[in-house]
Amino acid sequence: MIATVHTSGFGRTGFGGLSMAICPDMMISLRSFVHFVFAFLLGGLSVAAIGAESLADPASLSSDLGQLTLRQAEIFFAARNREVQLGRRLVEGAEADRVSASARPNPTVAASTSKFNSRQGNYSGDLREKQMDSVFGVQQLFERGNKRELRMGIADYNISASRGESADIERQQRVALYSAYYDLVAAQERLKIAGETAAAYQKTIDAVEKRLKAGDISASDVARIRVDALRAQNDARAAEAERLKAQTQLAYTIGVEKDAAKLGAADGWPAASDVTAADLEKILSGRADVQAARARIAAAEKGRDLARAL
Repeated sequence: MIATVHTSGFGRTGFGGLSMAICPDMMISLRSFVHFVFAFLLGGLSVAAIGAESLADPASLSSDLGQLTLRQAEIFFAARNREVQLGRRLVEGAEADRVSASARPNPTVAASTSKFNSRQGNYSGDLREKQMDSVFGVQQLFERGNKRELRMGIADYNISASRGESADIERQQRVALYSAYYDLVAAQERLKIAGETAAAYQKTIDAVEKRLKAGDISASDVARIRVDALRAQNDARAAEAERLKAQTQLAYTIGVEKDAAKLGAADGWPAASDVTAADLEKILSGRADVQAARARIAAAEKGRDLARAL
């Protein structure tokens, strides 16, 4: 649609700081035209608001990292895990695309002046007193074939898919959280056993050295015990390295890398539970990545319908 005003002749009027000469008998009230243009623009614009759901504040981020329970680790995980936050940003991006898809095409306003005649009008006046032809236009694209609704449908399915992918990212990271936490539990137990073994060997060495001085044991037996003690000390150092590795992995998962050396798992091993085949089938069908894939298929079908729309 194009709305046009064509003026020529003498007289003076203005539009948006543009002053021109027009003939009184052909003059259209530009004030009314300006009102029409702004009304048309406002009528053609679509404003959508999207509410940003704020995340619930974690119950406590001041927990004692040296005695960290699994529940406290989950609180840190929900607030600070980078992959989970990335998944949330993906959902927000899909919701922003929904806003863009729901917007109608904006109108276009154009103004031009042509056929300037320097010999007509007030010859001694300035350029604004000369005769000229001016054209004002407003263009608005009207979509057919239900295209806007199809775009919105695609965006809705993409939002569902993004939410499913975000949930799948959180599921994978939660598995990594549990794995890292119980790796730390195992590493702490191995370090405790290795430390106790090394300490026991040290006491044994102190005892056999006294027996060696008393002549109650041979030097070869003492040397063998010392080798075993050194092996126990090496196992303790290896267990310490494994604990540090588990602390680093858990710290990255819950977003406290700077305090990785302070981490300590306070919970023990969880109780075992039986899972049947029917339970597995139900769990697999409800997985977030499966639901996200179904939403992507639905969005692709909507995209095909949009491509076919006239």
